[in-house]
Amino acid sequence: MIRIQKYDPIYEKDIQHVYLWAGSSKTDIMDDALKVKYAVFCHYYITCEADSCFIAVDEQTNKAIGYCICAKNYNEMEEKSKKYIAESNLSGLDEKFNMYTKMYQGYMGSYDAHLHIDILEEYQRKGIGHLLMDALIHYLQEQRVNGVMLGVAANNQKGINFYTKYGYHIILENEYVKLMGYKTNKDF
Repeated sequence: MIRIQKYDPIYEKDIQHVYLWAGSSKTDIMDDALKVKYAVFCHYYITCEADSCFIAVDEQTNKAIGYCICAKNYNEMEEKSKKYIAESNLSGLDEKFNMYTKMYQGYMGSYDAHLHIDILEEYQRKGIGHLLMDALIHYLQEQRVNGVMLGVAANNQKGINFYTKYGYHIILENEYVKLMGYKTNKDF
């Protein structure tokens, strides 16, 4: 049985494992480049935005097997991240983060929140991603956040299909990435 819950720091190592194994890395050993990517795409959220992060926990093993992590206000995330980056002492983090954030600037006001979602491969295609997304969208609606966006690799057809089926639409694309958005409440 899978339980969806708010992020709890006792699952931090599990979340790191999911980040490393659900993506293209398939390793638990982080070199400097992977440390920077983990800091930008995962650790910042569970450290600085934990109130808007949800995890899927396998109740038989009590291990987190997936997550949907979110910054509910992208502009505030950029401000908070400056301190986070300064304290991280990871070479290249500020450049990576600046490159990553520029793409989203034009969509603030329409899609204020930003998310990342990952699930271990053996748990994918079982409805867990939908449950995580449901928990996040419900939370964002309660917080009166108008929309959420994410970036997905242009060649990640499985991810694009998942987001499209959920109701996301493409708001920007280039040869490397598709920026997708979802309106959480059209009345805002």
